[in-house]
Amino acid sequence: MVLTVEWRNGNSVLPNHDLMLVAFPGVGNVGKAAIDAVNSVNKAIQVARLYDTSLPPLACLDEDGLLVPPHYTLSSIESATGKTVLTLTGTTQPVDPNSQGLLANEIMGFFMTQGVEELVVLAGLGSEPSRKETFVVASNASHRIELETKGVDV
Repeated sequence: MVLTVEWRNGNSVLPNHDLMLVAFPGVGNVGKAAIDAVNSVNKAIQVARLYDTSLPPLACLDEDGLLVPPHYTLSSIESATGKTVLTLTGTTQPVDPNSQGLLANEIMGFFMTQGVEELVVLAGLGSEPSRKETFVVASNASHRIELETKGVDV
């Protein structure tokens, strides 16, 4: 696997940001649909495209009508309050779980070199249709405690 970054719209590093949201297609496409909606409503500006050899070889047309290999789109949104939100999403992910894990590791490595300290992954959870809750799953105990003190349902 090789992660290649194509910077767009004059960017060469990640812009300063207050929050980063990530979602890939998966269970119900819940997270991806949410990020797509946030990007659309807020007129997100594309910062970069992340290409990886583990993505299925299904090229598609981009917003300019050009054929483009599969990739993840990194975008920036300026909120009305002056906060900057970065989003990362795409139309596909690797087919096998091992490649999914390796790609996630590559992406996290890239973000660490860019100074990202925290990100939120939006995802669906396979469950019975009657279950409608929304909740957060923390990556470690101290983060869970920090989120709970802010009133987040963890």
